[in-house]
Parts: sequence; structure tokens; C-alpha cells
Amino acid sequence: MNELALYTIYLIYGLAFFAIGMTISLRDLKLSRLSIVAALPALALFGYTHALHEWTELYIEWVGPNRDVSWHLQVESMRSVKLLLSYLALGWFAWKMLGLIRWRYLHWMRTITYAVMTTYLALLAISYQAMALEAFLPTANTLTRWIFGLGPAVVSGLALTAYARQQHWRSHRGARYFGYCGLALIAYGVATGIIPTDLGLWVPVLRASCALAVLYCLARALSIFDWEREEQIRQAQWQLVRADHHRAVGTLASGLASEIEQPLQRAMEKCDELEPELDMDSDGPYRLEQIRDELQRSREVCKELVTFSQHAQDDLQALPLDTLLNSALELLSHRLKPFIVLQDLEPGLTILGNEKQLKEVLVNVLSNAIDASEEVKRLEISAVLKEGEVQLEIRDYGPGLSGEGQNNATEPFYTTKQEHMGLGLTLCHQVLQQHGGQLSLENWHHGLAVHLNWPRHQPA
Repeated sequence: MNELALYTIYLIYGLAFFAIGMTISLRDLKLSRLSIVAALPALALFGYTHALHEWTELYIEWVGPNRDVSWHLQVESMRSVKLLLSYLALGWFAWKMLGLIRWRYLHWMRTITYAVMTTYLALLAISYQAMALEAFLPTANTLTRWIFGLGPAVVSGLALTAYARQQHWRSHRGARYFGYCGLALIAYGVATGIIPTDLGLWVPVLRASCALAVLYCLARALSIFDWEREEQIRQAQWQLVRADHHRAVGTLASGLASEIEQPLQRAMEKCDELEPELDMDSDGPYRLEQIRDELQRSREVCKELVTFSQHAQDDLQALPLDTLLNSALELLSHRLKPFIVLQDLEPGLTILGNEKQLKEVLVNVLSNAIDASEEVKRLEISAVLKEGEVQLEIRDYGPGLSGEGQNNATEPFYTTKQEHMGLGLTLCHQVLQQHGGQLSLENWHHGLAVHLNWPRHQPA
């Protein structure tokens, strides 16, 4: 009965890890922007290799009693290699996860890893010299479990829980299941790294239970990719509707601008004809100049309408974000002299786009922030790489926007300023969409924060 139970446990044990690998491998993650996609192949590799290791255990238990010593040594050697390879894959996953959560002490972890590897190899060499092969293999397995089983499992688990906290803003429950998966991995690391196998049947039962818990939580966590795909589809549909709306408005605006431009031009010409006939001592020339100013302003409005209707994306090039931002700030330097501008940009961020258009976007957003912060005279600018996107945030110290204002700020002709047409943020939003990005607004406790997101450009 105990033998049958042991066979069943190891069969389920191996199937659980094999299912972990399959759960990841069967997912189509090519279009995902979640950063954890880069680490999941390592976890899948761990699942496959550890399943082979556990099934080797089952094979030894099944046919081992009828085999000689040399067979046992050969199979045990293969089992030890599989165990080490599986834990190295888990260590690779842990390393990738630490990079994703941007752990500040990652460079120290690299040093510790080299030291641990050196210690492990030294202990293996000493044990190999001092022991017979049949005694060395169990010792090597114990060292492997202590160093490469417990350590990477605990680090992976902690990194997954940290990643889950970073994803807490996502409404989908899959985000928190990454944290549960991390806790299950920690439990498995303790069970496999600290508790010896020979304590009884309950040890493989405990390990198999932890493996099943990892599988369950991982399967639930990976459903976040389904949610992400649905969001991408909804976003694409919304962008199509919005593009049709903008196209219709643009066509109307272009037609109106063309019709209005000609009468305005004739009115300007009539002003020029009228000027010599005016009495220079009266207020006529002053009033005529006012008329010219208003006509010129109307012509500028027409130009904005034409620009809105004809905005196109061309001449794409790799643009360092810090250079692009500094260029926009330089254009506004005359307005920023009394301002405190705090910048916190992650180095090396590059985007692909039209330099002129994106500079116009930054100038427009910064100008709005300057207008809003006239009293405090302070701006905060930050940029990070997150989920495969370059995320730029510009915060002002103004009154912020109402809920209606945040929802309608990018709609054509919506404005809170009487002297503006309300096309500035609309054009910014349109340009960002053409570059595969997004513009969003939200209030923070000192004013308004504008978020500009682009896909990160990675040179071939």
C-alpha cells in the first residue's frame, strides 16, 4: 500500500511540474506588454526539468529493487544532474524577476551568487575527493537542495509577491495570484531544501501539495493575460471609433477652414486699402489695427483646424527621451525662468517617432502645466520603463481638473480657457495614438498629472 501511494505521489508530483511548464508554454504571450513575460520561459523550463527529475525518482522506486549497484549509480548520477539543471532554471527565473522589480541591491545579489556558486563547487570537489561515489551522490543532492533549491525558490517567491504589489492597480484578480504563487514557491523551497526526504511519506506529499499550489496559483495568475488581451481588443475598437470621429471632425474642420480663409484674406486686403484714407489723428488707425489682430487670430485658428485635419506620422527615428524633453524645455526656457523643474528620468529610454510632432506634444503639455502652476511655479517630470512602455509623467501644481474635464480634455474643441480653441490636447492625443502610445490625465494632491506612454524602442 505504501509503495502504491509513493508511486502515485511521485506521478502527481511530476505531473504538477510538467503542467506548470505546459501552462506557460501554451500561452500566446507575443503581444503582451507585461514585463513578467520575459521571465516566464525560465519558470517553464524549471517545470519541465523538475518533472523529469521527479519521474526519475518514480522510475528508481519502481524498478530499482531489481537492479545492481552500477545501475543505481548511473541512474542516481543522471537524477543529480536533472536536479541541478532544474534548480538552475529556477535560479534563472529568480534572477529575471529581480531585474523586473528593479531591486536596488541587485548588484550585491550578483556578488553573492558568484560566492555561492564558488562555495558549492568547492564543497562538491571536496566531497568527491573524500567520499565514494555511492556516498557522494546523496551528499551532492543535499547540497543542491540547500543551495539551489531553497535559495532560488525563496527569492523567486519574494520577487513574485513584490511584482504582485506592483500590479495592484490592475483590476483583474490575476495580479494578486502572482503573490499567492510566490508564497507557494517559498513553501516549496522550504519543503525541498530543508526537510529531508527520508523523514517519511509525508515529505513527498508536502512537496507535491506545494507543487499543486504553485500550479493552481500560476494558472489563475496567468489569466491576467486574457484580461490584457481583452483590454487590447477594446482599446483597438475604441481607437477605431475615435479615429472615425476625428476623421469626420477633421474633414469638416478642413472644409470650414478653407471656406473661411478666403474671406479673411480679402478682409485683410480691404484693411490695407482702407488704411491710407484714415485720419491719423483720430482713433481710426488704432481700431483698424484691432480689426487686423482679430482677423489674424481667425487665420491662426484656421491654420490650427487644417493642422488638426492633416496631422500625419512620417519620418520616424529613434529618439532619446531625455534629449527630446530637454529640447522642449529649451523652447520654453523663457517661461520657465522663475520655475523649479524637478526631473527624474530613468537613463537610456528611447522611443521611435517623428521628432517634430513629439516635440510639439511635449511643448503643448508643458505649456499647459506652466499655465496651471503660475502661483506655485513648480513642475515635476519623471520617466520610467514599465511593462515594455516608456512612461513619462508631467505634474503641475495647479487646480487640477474636474472629472468631466479629465474625461473630455482630449476631445476636439473642449477647453477651459476662453482664448483657446481646445485642439491642443486633442492633437497631442492623436499624435501619441499614431505612435502607438496613449495620453491620460489624473489629479494628484498638488494638481494635475499628465501621463504620456510610448512603446519602448529597442534597436535591432
